[in-house]
Amino acid sequence: MSSVSQLHRAAGLFVFPTAKAQFAKEVKQSQVLGSLWRKDQKDEAAHAINAESTLPLDLKPKIEIYEEIRQENADSSTVALKLKQSYGYGKALMHFYKTGVSNVWRNRKEVKELRKYQFKLSDNVNSKGKDVDIRIPGFSKLTSDMAQALYISQIETKTEKDKNSGHIIKKSGSVSKKLIDTGLFNMSRSQFQLIRRTNSDLSKIPWFLVVLLIFMESTPLVCYAFPQLTPSTCVLPSILPRLWSPGSVDKLHKLTSKALESKDIADLALRNAYNLPIEEVRLLSTSLRLTSKFIPAYLYGESLLRRRLQEYYNYLKVDNYYLSGLNGENSGNVWNLSKQELLLACLERNLIRDLKKDVQSYQEIKDEAERSSKEAEFYTKLRLRLFQFIVDFEKYNIGYLGLGHLLKDAEAPDTILEWRSKN
Repeated sequence: MSSVSQLHRAAGLFVFPTAKAQFAKEVKQSQVLGSLWRKDQKDEAAHAINAESTLPLDLKPKIEIYEEIRQENADSSTVALKLKQSYGYGKALMHFYKTGVSNVWRNRKEVKELRKYQFKLSDNVNSKGKDVDIRIPGFSKLTSDMAQALYISQIETKTEKDKNSGHIIKKSGSVSKKLIDTGLFNMSRSQFQLIRRTNSDLSKIPWFLVVLLIFMESTPLVCYAFPQLTPSTCVLPSILPRLWSPGSVDKLHKLTSKALESKDIADLALRNAYNLPIEEVRLLSTSLRLTSKFIPAYLYGESLLRRRLQEYYNYLKVDNYYLSGLNGENSGNVWNLSKQELLLACLERNLIRDLKKDVQSYQEIKDEAERSSKEAEFYTKLRLRLFQFIVDFEKYNIGYLGLGHLLKDAEAPDTILEWRSKN
């Protein structure tokens, strides 16, 4: 193991071992590692963890659409071909946006059904002695309650372990330290994300429809200028880097690097929403899209930003629980995430510094086989980076999101994939 990896282990940051035997030992001793490394039934797990209807429809790049139309109209004049290409691309865009808007309305109906029928408590008595049904609360309250349930489960487990002097559980011949109850929620991650994203999308639909009706094929230009207008189902690949720009992340990393001159990594990672320096609160809020792109963070009240960061911490705790695969058999984990879901999960954790630069590093390769290989390598690194984050975040707080530049990619990602294939 390199000296850099040894330093990170000494600082309490997770690093993939270079020896398979050592990693297998760690997997057996950690409930989270064991669950993250688990294999589930592919289709069932993917359905449980990916909220596909909240994501944009796959859209071919403009250059690819133009090339297909050129091949289909080889005998057309230059002017006629340009018109056909523009019309073909515009038609593809309108189908993309129409599908995205339709999905939001379908998602709205599904969320309503979930709240009305599937996730409610029946036969409860109110203060007037009448039988009532209790529906799940708004997303912020729901996430807070779920994060509290996770915390209580951890405390109860720790107390039980203390009573039994290091109680352990055995399963399938392996030994793992139990940190939390599995199958704690009967809601899947796809349903959890469906509620979260649909709530946000619904508020954007009226303005987005106005833009779509006025600007038609020019809608991407408006969305590029005002990216926060766009519902999650209508975000073009070219717009995503605008939503997650690297400027505030770079400033945050410079700030935490300076703080590391006098503090340990653990001291910074353990800071919560209410004891972070205000400058770091503002940069974190901006990088995590908790503030408007068009309103400077210093114009927001300090108490509001700290509350939003705490709510975001609750969200990450719950989402990490799902991504760990702790929600039961075939619930899925990081290995079952689609590319779009993986990209979003990493962006939401400040694990990608410059998305535009990273994507261009493989998209601009002309050779198809080489481009495909580089793209696969990029997503493998992201998956392993997210794996590391989940393991670390179990013992840290929101301050850890300012230390993403300290995470080192696995030294031999292909070797780790080989271990998993033989697992």
